[in-house]
Amino acid sequence: MYLFGLFDGEKQIGFQCFANYVPIKKNMIPIYHSNRTVIHPDYQGFGLGLKLINATSKFMKENYKYRIMAKFSSLPIYKSMSKNSDWKLLKVLRTNGKMKTGGNYGRNRGHKAGKFGVGGFREGGVRTFSFEYFGK
Repeated sequence: MYLFGLFDGEKQIGFQCFANYVPIKKNMIPIYHSNRTVIHPDYQGFGLGLKLINATSKFMKENYKYRIMAKFSSLPIYKSMSKNSDWKLLKVLRTNGKMKTGGNYGRNRGHKAGKFGVGGFREGGVRTFSFEYFGK
């Protein structure tokens, strides 16, 4: 696992994590996934999340020669990454169904009835966009 921080002076305002989910075999290029990006709410809306993802992905590829993958469910991130020549869209998946936790989690948390399914998932499923980093 690789962890990166984004700072404004001494204050940490962002976080990026890469993890490997595929066992590394001999003569195989390790695959690391950009699996968590967080930007402090006071700094959101300036494109820092995407800049952090791009800078850390470039660092990982240049310094370790890893394959870098990323999966997002955010439509704005999808649109931005689709325009970036360093990233290639590999596939779009749509997950359906509800998480069964035995309770009515989403509907008891102040959400409109029907907007969230059991476990808090959206009823119609979530679309995810899988990308691979090919930057220089």
